[in-house]
Amino acid sequence: MPGFWPCFTADIDFTSVLSVMFWCALTLIAAVAAFFVYRRFKNWMSDAADPTPAGFSFSDLREMRRQGQISEEEFEKARSKLFASAKEMTEKLPSALADRRQPPTSPPPASPGGAIT
Repeated sequence: MPGFWPCFTADIDFTSVLSVMFWCALTLIAAVAAFFVYRRFKNWMSDAADPTPAGFSFSDLREMRRQGQISEEEFEKARSKLFASAKEMTEKLPSALADRRQPPTSPPPASPGGAIT
């Protein structure tokens, strides 16, 4: 049996085996690198999608009033500023119905004899 192993290995062309191992290793390295690039890109995109809000939301203001951190007058003043800011922002947005045909302002003229056509 010991003589069988050296005889078996003498007939194998190791250059083709090494070539296959090289390309397998290169493919594995490329797959791992692609995975890490994908994760980095995904984290970068999720960070950009979650901006930190500036100021207070209406629910924050209500909670502050409920806890007594601000008075009723301060709440009303902040609420009016918040709604004015929101209205200003919505007026800057393009209208979703801007290119749609406007409905007629008066009803269409009746057909002669009152018949519906």
